[in-house]
Amino acid sequence: MKQGRFICVFSAVLLLFAAFSFPSQAETTINNDYAGALWVAESDGVLKLATADGNVLFEIDDTADVQALALDEQRGRLWTYGSATLSTYAFNGSLVGRQSVTAAPKNAPQVILDVSPDDGSVWLGKGREVLHYAVNGQLRSSASLSKSITGVAVAPESSAVWLSDYSNIYLATESNNRLDFEPVFQSDGTINAIQYDEFLQELWVTTNTSLLRIDDNGSVHFEINLKQVEHIAPDNHGALWATTGKNVYKVDATGLIQHEQSLFLPRAGGAVTAIVSDKADGTLWLANRKAIVHLGTSGELLHDIQEGKSNAGIRALAIYRDVTSPTLSIETPHDDGYINTNTPTIEIGYSDTGTGVDGDSLHLFIDGNETVANCDTDDEGASCTFTEPLAEGYRVLAAQVQDYAGNASEKASITFTVDTLPPEITLSAPNNDFYTNHPELTITGTINEPATLTINGETSPLGVNNEFSYVSILVEGLNTYTLIATGLAGNATTTLLSGTLDTTPPPPAVSELITVTLDGEQATVTGAAGSVEPGAWITITNATTGESVTVKANADGS
Repeated sequence: MKQGRFICVFSAVLLLFAAFSFPSQAETTINNDYAGALWVAESDGVLKLATADGNVLFEIDDTADVQALALDEQRGRLWTYGSATLSTYAFNGSLVGRQSVTAAPKNAPQVILDVSPDDGSVWLGKGREVLHYAVNGQLRSSASLSKSITGVAVAPESSAVWLSDYSNIYLATESNNRLDFEPVFQSDGTINAIQYDEFLQELWVTTNTSLLRIDDNGSVHFEINLKQVEHIAPDNHGALWATTGKNVYKVDATGLIQHEQSLFLPRAGGAVTAIVSDKADGTLWLANRKAIVHLGTSGELLHDIQEGKSNAGIRALAIYRDVTSPTLSIETPHDDGYINTNTPTIEIGYSDTGTGVDGDSLHLFIDGNETVANCDTDDEGASCTFTEPLAEGYRVLAAQVQDYAGNASEKASITFTVDTLPPEITLSAPNNDFYTNHPELTITGTINEPATLTINGETSPLGVNNEFSYVSILVEGLNTYTLIATGLAGNATTTLLSGTLDTTPPPPAVSELITVTLDGEQATVTGAAGSVEPGAWITITNATTGESVTVKANADGS
């Protein structure tokens, strides 16, 4: 097989560029294995063509007589069946695994492969037999229908598996390595093909006399008289492509034929052998034995790829376009959290199953407004800081990113509060430097914001208005208290409180050290140092008049 064998004689490609302005230091890299590609099964191997221009990217020539293809988009795997062999390849063409299976009967109408995206298992229909293989290629179950299989289709959102023979359509169920079939629809005509429509979440069916669509209960939603349709392909936008021996049709979701035209295929290549629609743009690729053409959504010719050899034997087509959006999450700050800095570091995680996340496309929003930030990005996430400090208070942070195919993630958002100010403690009682003769002390007060409070290392709960009441048993003499209030953002403030417990009565005053001086009707009582207990409160009473005065002794007892 020679890569130069395909010649693209016509192409019309429209490139759209979107400009983004967002400061970043991107180290993300595109995964070219997941670039748009058309896989072509031939009698002597498999080709991978670029959907952009039809050029050959590479060939797989270690397998022959390939009759069917299926793509596991989630895991980047290509499944092929040919020469009684089931093979698995990575999207770069390297062989992953190979399993020998029984050969398809020569009179089989077609061989069909389809993948269950949830677990990567593959369904193979050949002759009257259907086989279900695990992602590692091991056979999980198998069963046979009474007639030859004409279709296998997996519903990605539910992993329901549809099967058809010439007359009936079944839903397959698997239990304990056993396959069972529930008939859901019986056709008056001969069923040629079935295809599941991910957009409409229903099954398209073509027979020798009509085209119809059914739901999972087998109820017919519409049916039109369109005879001898052999190949169908949903465009993933609500319409269907269909081909007969001479024409190609586009049918909308209601069954209305939007347009009809010739196939653009050379007669020398015979009848249409395969068609597939591009999920990204709804265009159609179709092939006969010798050529492939690419039609736009209105049927216009985009590419015409001619096969140079006389007998290439194109059997099947499969297309990959990265239409899956990346996922993104904001890891820090935490949702509904508090931060004590105006310049936080924003940590973002993201992933993509296709071409990879484009770090340059990352956008951040504060309170709904796009905000400039400096970001260091890699293939798994980004670390960003805003160029301007955030204002105090409640903030809404959102982030969004695209992959290299232009698919945008959902906008992830969190809320948090910027609080750089420490809380304030207001003591109601007691006053600092208190004296008391009561051993039980109650410390009361309030904090100006939600916080945690410790008093001498012991947590004191706060009330609904951030008030507190803390009971302590004093020890004789000096008592000290350290009150630490820590706000929700981690800011802390400290208040000190001290006071003295004195439960011992002072000794009597030393009369020898006390003098009384009279000046008319004014008497002055003076105590020398050591005359009373230092710091004691002294009450002096006039025995004649009953008049009293209270003073505090000095530190030397004077």
